[in-house]
Amino acid sequence: MKYSLLSAIAVFAAAATAQTKNAIAVIDDRVRSLQVSEPEGDDDFDPSELVYEGDSDIDANLACQEQNTNYIPSLKAGQYSTSAFHNCFRTIEQIFEFTDALAAQNPTLLTKFA
Repeated sequence: MKYSLLSAIAVFAAAATAQTKNAIAVIDDRVRSLQVSEPEGDDDFDPSELVYEGDSDIDANLACQEQNTNYIPSLKAGQYSTSAFHNCFRTIEQIFEFTDALAAQNPTLLTKFA
């Protein structure tokens, strides 16, 4: 009984994995491919430049970030929630830059530690 139950679970997991065909459904129920395409020219291949196929959200977010680049100099106390920083999804570097600016403007409220 023990082996047959484990075998049944393994078969079910394998079948469920095979049916997804390397695709995932995300929160908005859009299916996205897990396959990636390599940039032009294999001799200078850089894994950090992988482009995910079929995901136009990346292009839209990059365009949004280009339109909202001046968010750090425009930060003012009491108006942080209306900053252009919140108009787009941000990279981790941009988030650190934003929080560093907040800590610099509010040294009695915020501190930075590693």
